[in-house]
Amino acid sequence: MPMQTDVEDATLVHISVKKEDGDWAVRVFPSRPGDTIAFYNTKPAKKSPERPHKVVWVSHGLVNKMKLLVTEKGLSGLFKGFELTAGAGKDIHTDSPTGAGTWRYKIEFWEDPTANPVAQVTIDPDVIVHNDP
Repeated sequence: MPMQTDVEDATLVHISVKKEDGDWAVRVFPSRPGDTIAFYNTKPAKKSPERPHKVVWVSHGLVNKMKLLVTEKGLSGLFKGFELTAGAGKDIHTDSPTGAGTWRYKIEFWEDPTANPVAQVTIDPDVIVHNDP
């Protein structure tokens, strides 16, 4: 499915869901702590065009009732939590940071959230947000 959002000013985060040896696995790329970077700017006239000022999360492999829930760990408030599900426009999310710092978050996966209230897989990535300039 083609992307349905503008990524010109964005860092792209891929989240994949797939079966590995009979169990569900959730992977994220960039995957190392500190590799996902965005910039925060309060002066549009001085904004650096080569620096990403948004983050776009794109899911891969979601079908049927599958759901990814992305929530903040801590109180930085740099981004809002969101949900990704199967279906056009529901498998991608774009947001801009509200300041500089580190946004630690968790991604929880359900194959069928109506059948199981407990997430089957949880991972904990982060986004580093720097001031620009």
